[in-house]
Amino acid sequence: MVVEEQLRPLFAFLRAIPTPTSLYAAPEDWADTDLGMRITRAATEPALLVRSGAPRRIAEDNWGSHQHQFAGNATRAEQTVDDIDFKSDLMRLATGGRST
Repeated sequence: MVVEEQLRPLFAFLRAIPTPTSLYAAPEDWADTDLGMRITRAATEPALLVRSGAPRRIAEDNWGSHQHQFAGNATRAEQTVDDIDFKSDLMRLATGGRST
C-alpha cells in the first residue's frame, strides 16, 4: 500500500499527475494469467495521458498559482540562487560541515 498511502500524496505535493491504476504483484501473482492484463492497463493509462497533451496544459495553467519558494532551473521562479543563505546551520550540515 506504499504507492497509495505514501507515493501518491508525495506526487500530488510535487504537482505530478498520477494515473488512476496502481499495480501490485505479489510472488504468487507471477503465475496468474491476469497479471499481463493488469500490466497492460497500468501502462496504457500514462501513455494515453501523455498522448492527449493534458499534463503539459495542466502544468502551464497551474504554474502561475503555485508558490515558488526556491530558486533553481525552473523558469519564472521568483527567487534566485543569491537569495539562499548558504551560511545557515542547515546548509552547512547539508554540505558536510558542522553546526555552530
